[in-house]
Amino acid sequence: MERARKELTLLFTSLFLLLAFGSFAQAQTDIHISGAQAGFPVATPRLCDAGGAEEAAASIPDLISRDLQISGLFKVLNPATFVETPGKCGGPETMAYSDWSIVGAEGVVKGVVQLKGSMLEATIYLHDVLQQRAVIGKKYQAEKND
Repeated sequence: MERARKELTLLFTSLFLLLAFGSFAQAQTDIHISGAQAGFPVATPRLCDAGGAEEAAASIPDLISRDLQISGLFKVLNPATFVETPGKCGGPETMAYSDWSIVGAEGVVKGVVQLKGSMLEATIYLHDVLQQRAVIGKKYQAEKND
């Protein structure tokens, strides 16, 4: 699980850099990061429980949020402000970007988690709210007890 946590931290740091600096070819954008309140606004809602993984559906976003906050590059939004129903299921093609732009999110980490035997499987996507598309997705597997 520690390895998966490190991979998630590296993935989201890389994604931030991709989102922040990868769009220069499309449009001129100035990004200024300063002070403790600066950061890329990201929402980490409860994951969809596709079967037997209710605890993980709640704890994985908490873990991701904590890692993103510690990095100092992100502003993790308060889940109490989210418009979308917690744990809403559906793939990247069903994403309601207007629900996230209204709360100020520029990135949303969503996914689905399920228990398959003794293995916990999570598929997580980072959505770019401004471009209205999933920019990256990855599948993780771990023992349930990990």
